[in-house]
Parts: sequence; structure tokens; C-alpha cells
Amino acid sequence: MDENHGIWVFSEIHELSLELLSKGRQLADSIGTDVALLLPDIPSKSDDYFRYGADTIFSITNPMLKTFQVDTYVDALAFLANEKKPELILIGATRSGLELAPRLAERLKTGYVTHAIKLEPDADKEFVLIDRLSNQGTTVETQVSRIKPQIVTVTRGTFLATPANSSRSGTIINVNPEIKNSTTKILKITNSNSILTDPSAIVCIGHAMKRKEDITIVNQFAQTIGAAVAYTRSVGEDFKLASSDQCLGFAGRRVNSKLCITCGISGASQTIAGFTNSQVILSINTDPSARVFSFSDYVVVGDLYKILPKLTTAINRLK
Repeated sequence: MDENHGIWVFSEIHELSLELLSKGRQLADSIGTDVALLLPDIPSKSDDYFRYGADTIFSITNPMLKTFQVDTYVDALAFLANEKKPELILIGATRSGLELAPRLAERLKTGYVTHAIKLEPDADKEFVLIDRLSNQGTTVETQVSRIKPQIVTVTRGTFLATPANSSRSGTIINVNPEIKNSTTKILKITNSNSILTDPSAIVCIGHAMKRKEDITIVNQFAQTIGAAVAYTRSVGEDFKLASSDQCLGFAGRRVNSKLCITCGISGASQTIAGFTNSQVILSINTDPSARVFSFSDYVVVGDLYKILPKLTTAINRLK
């Protein structure tokens, strides 16, 4: 009989935890197991986690986990996994999660799949089949790890949180795993205001933006309509922009905004993956055959350097 039992969820971002719990709950109901959430302290929003699918919350009470350091978190999760033996661990594909997951897999001597886009049980309900994009987003491959626990990272927005079930409740269990002192020392923590947090509207910059200084044009337009600003990975790398949290796509963030306006994006699959779940997509491009138009509700064939300033002026006049 398989000694591994249960689906675990870990993410430091509350909203992403709810998305992973919803997916974990769906999988758990299908294969007949339970769902647990791992948190570094007793949560203030514990009822939320239960309503979205958690049966148990493992509250890890250790002051060394107050600030994320990958070695201490690996110690904590590996200790608990060896003790309680889950069958699947879902980890949010945040900067911290992408540091944690491969190291945890190495510690547990198990497999690890990154940036999953689909999770479903196999025919025998013994393992979870994991779909992910490959070849720069042009191919979907299905992977399965035959060693448990299977470890998977999931980008925010990949799975939608299901409606909360107010009748659900669960149990909080305090745990105290063995954790060694960290081998690293944090010298400085700098807060970033660039993280995209469920924007209702977003403007995404592509390679048609010629210079870093020109981003001011987009920022002014975005401010006028109350939108967040994001960019493709290549733009972020070329212009050496501050944070990958503003990067949309397979290697960055996925958003579920009400409105997404793309500016000068050609339509590479790995970029489109970042905003295709938006309710309305409007794309601006000088190329009438740009691939991004196939995924857009509205298209504007033209130069963003001419269109955005005119839109900014026109909208300001209407205010």
C-alpha cells in the first residue's frame, strides 16, 4: 500500500495559496485524499484557507522562518515531508517558491516539474500527470514523477480560485520541525512597488518600445486609465528593469485582469500565456498580421508612439 497520502500547498502569497488550494481540492476529491496548507505561523485568515479547500493547516512556529531564507525553509518542509509523507506538493512559482522547490526536491530525492499549466490524475489515480509548456511555449509536454512526493510549481493565475464554500472548516496543527541556523545573512531588505496585485487593468510593453526612457509614454497612459504596467521578459532584460514580478508570460506572471492592453507585442506563445485569461484584450501593433491580434478582442494597427499620447490626451479631456 502506498504510504504517501495528501496534497500539500505552499505559497507566501495569500491569493496564490487560494488558487492552489482550489486546484488541490479538485485533485483530492478525484483521488480520495486530503489537502493541507503549510504556513510559517498561525494565519489570521485561516477561515479563508478552509473555505477554499484546506482540510488542515500546518502552522510552523519557528522564528527562523519569519523572513524567507531558502535553506531554513527547505529544512522545515523536508522535515515535515519525511515525517508525514504527502503524495503531492504544490508550490507557488514566485521568486521564493522557485528557489525552494528544486532544493526541496533534491533533499527529498524526488522529481520536480516547474510552471505547470494542467494537473490531472492518471488512469489509476496513483500519480498526477503534469502538463507544462516547452520549446518557448510552442509545445505542451506531459510529465509524471514516479517518486513521491511529486513537487510542482504553479504560476499565479494558472488556475482560478473556485467560489468559497462557507460551510467548510478544518484543523490547525502546530508543528515544530528541526531547522538548522541559516548559512546566509540578510544585510538589507528593500520593498518593491512593482509587484502586480490583481490589476483590473494592465498595459503590457513589447519590443516596439525602442528606449527605456520611452516607457514614460506608457506610464502616463496607464496612470490615466488606472492600470498597472508590465512588460515582456525580453524587454525587461534589454532595459534592465527592476523586477521580474512585472514580467508577463511563461517565465513571469499570469494575470486575470478585466482589461489588458498590449503595446508592440508580436505574440510569442510564452508572452501570450501571461495575459490570455484577461476578460478583454486590446492590442496595438504596426504589423496588421501580428500574431497577438489572433488572441485579441480589439486590435489597433498603428504606432504606439502616436496612439498612446493621443489616447492619454483624449481621456484626460473627458475627466
